[in-house]
Amino acid sequence: MIETGSKDYASVQDKYVFPRNCSERDRLQNQHRLFTDLLGGRLIIEETVKLNPGSRVLDSGTGAASWILDLASDAPKGVEFIGIDISATMFPDDAPYNVQLHQMSSLDLPASWTTSFDLVNQRLLIAAFTIDQWRSVLSELFRVLKPGGAVQLIEFGEYGSSCDLDALPATRAAYNYGISLYNKRGLLGNECGRRLPSLLAEAGFYDVHVKVHQLPIGKQCGEIGVRGAQNWASVLRSFGEVCLEEGGLSGCSSQEAVDAKVDGAQKEWNDNPGVFREVYTITAKRPL
Repeated sequence: MIETGSKDYASVQDKYVFPRNCSERDRLQNQHRLFTDLLGGRLIIEETVKLNPGSRVLDSGTGAASWILDLASDAPKGVEFIGIDISATMFPDDAPYNVQLHQMSSLDLPASWTTSFDLVNQRLLIAAFTIDQWRSVLSELFRVLKPGGAVQLIEFGEYGSSCDLDALPATRAAYNYGISLYNKRGLLGNECGRRLPSLLAEAGFYDVHVKVHQLPIGKQCGEIGVRGAQNWASVLRSFGEVCLEEGGLSGCSSQEAVDAKVDGAQKEWNDNPGVFREVYTITAKRPL
């Protein structure tokens, strides 16, 4: 079931920097498969979570609903799955009987959802929230979890390499697109992975666990590196497009200039082994 609702979510302070269209939906679906492979096929990170008939799962910032549809396809009968996003643009055309998709903001969840979910998933909202918004979102996620329920967050961190990063000038230049946008819009950005554990504790969560993975980028890392490079290049092009819309942030002068920088970055990834992007997986629980 898909509901777009009547509430005016355009009034919510929306700082998300990526487009919402069919191309972005395809990118998110490919990114979901990439992350699933990176995590060894695991969709639920917190090992103590067991879904049974009557369990409820919330996917906050569901986007194209890739994660929740994948999880729901192999879940026990009687588990309820709800995905929410501030925009319904990338929702699939239809959803199975056990999945509900709603257009709403995670900054303002329904009062009726208080203490009703066993698991909350939220990932890759690095480009969506200021630190104050993060505090509000985590407070809302805490409220809707059942006592003993778990939250799992996945966010990008910095990029790195086994070689000297000074040998990757095009990568650094293209990467600055995102930094400029995060700063322009006051977003927590690349600090998410490092800051979210303390923000979770501040919101009342306990048993916070953090793991940092390395997502390979470049053909020298094999098939997953090729896919990682395709995803990251698409992200950087989107950053560049928005920098142009913002009046030329980070030295963006034209789409041709953006494409040239990203093409140069891709060549660096393919020529230098060991280029990666940090991926943080963070889990926490609401006390009993």
